[in-house]
Amino acid sequence: MAHIPRKIKFCKIDELKESAPITKWVDEWKDEISAFLVEGEILVLSSICPHFGGEFERVAGTRELRCKWHGWKFNLDSGECLTFKIPGGLNHYPFSEIDGYLELTLPDEFVA
Repeated sequence: MAHIPRKIKFCKIDELKESAPITKWVDEWKDEISAFLVEGEILVLSSICPHFGGEFERVAGTRELRCKWHGWKFNLDSGECLTFKIPGGLNHYPFSEIDGYLELTLPDEFVA
């Protein structure tokens, strides 16, 4: 079985902008992850819609994401789907700010 790193260096903190998230595919974790700067707060979560894998855009003036494919909305803080009651939602990733970088931690529940 391949080793799955528990921590990854994701981006420089000063690269984060309110106007656009930083999005990267993390092959080791098999997830596309976005870091958002929202009202000065950093939020890091999965950026693939669980419905059909569409990409998201932030809904201006809100703390919501909208899938570009079918319009499903998700709460940025909880990851919960706001359009339909579905199990699960978007995965949140805990992080630390270390030496000017955002370092993500793979949550225990994601490790088999």
